[in-house]
Amino acid sequence: MFVVSIWHYLKSNAYPDNPPEWRGGRMLIILDEGILNTDDYRELRDFIRTHFYIKAVISLTRDTFVPISKTSTKTSVLYAVKKTDVDAVQKEPIFYAHVDKVGLSTKGKVCPNDLEPIMRKYFDFKEKVLASYSGAEFRLDRFQAQGFDEGEL
Repeated sequence: MFVVSIWHYLKSNAYPDNPPEWRGGRMLIILDEGILNTDDYRELRDFIRTHFYIKAVISLTRDTFVPISKTSTKTSVLYAVKKTDVDAVQKEPIFYAHVDKVGLSTKGKVCPNDLEPIMRKYFDFKEKVLASYSGAEFRLDRFQAQGFDEGEL
């Protein structure tokens, strides 16, 4: 329900000077991970793929919200850009990462934080994606030639 409302709220062409997959309004939302990987939410995933370019999915540790809500729920951060044309097919790769530590332990104590290095890795990824455009066309071969380093941080 929130994703559909966000889609209605966002502009389709908020950044007209950007490459095609970056022109729409941006959504950053934390979702129950079941939405991203269970049969019950297939229609919502289809809506997301049809109406947004998916830029990043960052899986959070199950204990992310334990210090605040006292419950453990597997969640992910979804970053997406509204499509200007729902018939368009995403050409760019999607950034995926997993966060083990979010800066607070389950007891609310400060602990290491994996979010900052993951954000640096994402911005490196985004820079290489944007550098892979030839005019308005994303070139996967250019992206691959830049040697984005996948894997552990």
